[in-house]
Amino acid sequence: MVRRTNILIFVLVVLFTTLFSCRKEMDIFSDVIEPVSEQELAVEELYNIMTENYFWYKYIPADLDYDDYGNPEELLEAIRYKSLDKWSFITTQSEFNQYFVEGTYVGFGLQFLYDSYNNFYVAFIFNDSPLYPLGVRRGWILKNIDGIPVTAENFVLLMGEDVEGVTKTLSFVDGLQASHSFSVSKKKIFMNTVLHSSVYNASGKNIGYLVLESFIAPTQQELDAVFTTFKLAGVNELIIDLRYNGGGRTDIANFLASYAVPVSASNAVFAKYIFNDKLSQNNFDDRFTLMANNLNLNKVVVIASPLTASASEIVINGLKPYMTVKVVGMPTHGKPVGMITFDYKEYVFVPIVFEVLNGWSQGRYFSGIMPDSWQYDDVRYDWASVNDPCYAAALNYLTTGSFKSYTQPYQDLHLKSPAPLHRFSNSLWLAKKPQPLSE
Repeated sequence: MVRRTNILIFVLVVLFTTLFSCRKEMDIFSDVIEPVSEQELAVEELYNIMTENYFWYKYIPADLDYDDYGNPEELLEAIRYKSLDKWSFITTQSEFNQYFVEGTYVGFGLQFLYDSYNNFYVAFIFNDSPLYPLGVRRGWILKNIDGIPVTAENFVLLMGEDVEGVTKTLSFVDGLQASHSFSVSKKKIFMNTVLHSSVYNASGKNIGYLVLESFIAPTQQELDAVFTTFKLAGVNELIIDLRYNGGGRTDIANFLASYAVPVSASNAVFAKYIFNDKLSQNNFDDRFTLMANNLNLNKVVVIASPLTASASEIVINGLKPYMTVKVVGMPTHGKPVGMITFDYKEYVFVPIVFEVLNGWSQGRYFSGIMPDSWQYDDVRYDWASVNDPCYAAALNYLTTGSFKSYTQPYQDLHLKSPAPLHRFSNSLWLAKKPQPLSE
């Protein structure tokens, strides 16, 4: 009996000592381990997404340790394949939805380009801009902001934060050299992506002219209205002006192209989406769906510039197998790849995950799509002005069948953008994530 009691006491002592020792070790361990932060979790999530989905995942450094990076932006910069990838980005849910879904942003509602003589021209203006009802139009020159002459160096600072209510006095000179000053406040701007549409009658032809700024959700309804008008007007030739179109949704790009293609291209391949070799089961063909107001054309002229990117370039490339496509202007941006969005809490990760080919399996135009007629963007003239070299060259081709040279004294001014209109320029993304194909 005594022996059993001794054994029991020994077991209890050992058990108590073990528990105490473990508790002590746990206390020490808990003092060392810190809670994992939201940033660290986001970094890990991005790393997992990139190693699986990134189109150039093979170029991710083998020795990269995601624990070395304090936030997703730093990790993305370390992973990004810099030889080709200029576009992968990270944003927030609210910013992404505001632009691509709502079609809005905060600002004054116009975009400027400046030349080598420091003239800041209005390249385009949205109808919802507070300056639009005051008469400001493409070709006006911005001279001063709050009385201070504008330069490339001070433009962003003088324009102020993109916050509703920021008020500035903007001084312009119009096309007739008259001066105007307006005190206006930044607001949420609804972007009418169709900047202009009209019909020009010449040589027995009805030539439709469409200026499109981007491919976002509201664009679909705008295009419906434009092509209804074109159809009623008997449009049989078309100029699509994409000189300032930096891209957007692939389904909206298909929507535009499906209005122009000949009926014979119904259900033909508009674009082939090719993913990395890990996800080749996601590859798919996107086909034309002819619209009720399809124009059944056999040729189209596209006006382009280095600001023409992504979804705009898909339209050009996607139409080529089925009709004559002539490009007027300058080489495009060169982005034959695109993104899918990956949501993680407040983040939206938008990496390059696929390339795009046309029905002839042609693409990879990283140096841009070359023009058939080189013309410079003369921003001094409003839309549909025959003084605009790009528009004039397009009209001449559609009425005579050939291009002619134009005297362009403005060609040496090298227009540049002082700041992007929004952070999503040159975006191309699938509105719906592809589902793996069934076995």
